[in-house]
Amino acid sequence: MARLFFAVASPEACSQFEAACKFVREQEIVPLPLDISSVSGSVQALRTLDQTDHVGSILCRYHLLTLVAYRNEREPYHQDRRPNLRDRVFKYGYVKQGARKQNEGVKTVSSLALDDLMLEACADLKGIASQRLRREPELKRQRDRLYNRLSDGRNWSLMADRFSRGILALVPTGGSFGLHNHEVQDLPKEAFEAFLVLLEEHRGPFLYDICERVTRGIHKVLLRDSTQLTDDTRQNEAGRLDREPFDSPALLKVCNLDMT
Repeated sequence: MARLFFAVASPEACSQFEAACKFVREQEIVPLPLDISSVSGSVQALRTLDQTDHVGSILCRYHLLTLVAYRNEREPYHQDRRPNLRDRVFKYGYVKQGARKQNEGVKTVSSLALDDLMLEACADLKGIASQRLRREPELKRQRDRLYNRLSDGRNWSLMADRFSRGILALVPTGGSFGLHNHEVQDLPKEAFEAFLVLLEEHRGPFLYDICERVTRGIHKVLLRDSTQLTDDTRQNEAGRLDREPFDSPALLKVCNLDMT
């Protein structure tokens, strides 16, 4: 985690972000699946993205975030449909009704939300009963893969919730820090939450500022809705960012995305 603490929004991270924007801007046809507006688009993209490429790594994080956001929207829906009272059946048919305990049925709600995600991701599965998704070998394999995708997206979602979605574009891949997506994704939730608190305490003001600048335009840049960058960004394309100190104002300028 020490590497990640210094890697986030570092000069190297900003340099990679700048290169990613430049790459997308210069491509007439982007050879990457970019639709992050839907679950099905994200699932399809995650099957083909090359994790060793920093552009692909950034896009992968946003696609994972789409899946986690959809799951998080569906869980309250299923929770609201569950009654607050439950029946307990004892021996000889005796039934006693009582209030549900806190967190009781959480696994069931999460499982139903995963079923919704599976059906949303695969249009040809509309109308299929949830039991089939969990029993038929091929469907169960796809469902398990989606479950793993949600696990992969958990820590990225925690980062985005705390600092805004722009931070996902400011974690470098490889380079001098030697970080890759799976290393962030594999960190235990409790340890990662403690790490985010520490990151906020020591680098919060700078990270809030730079992440907000990126958030305002990152989707439009990477989705080709707009590929205009500010003059500050264009002037720094020669690789001078690596000489900047950590949390430098120059890094804030290079992350301005001009959407006008």
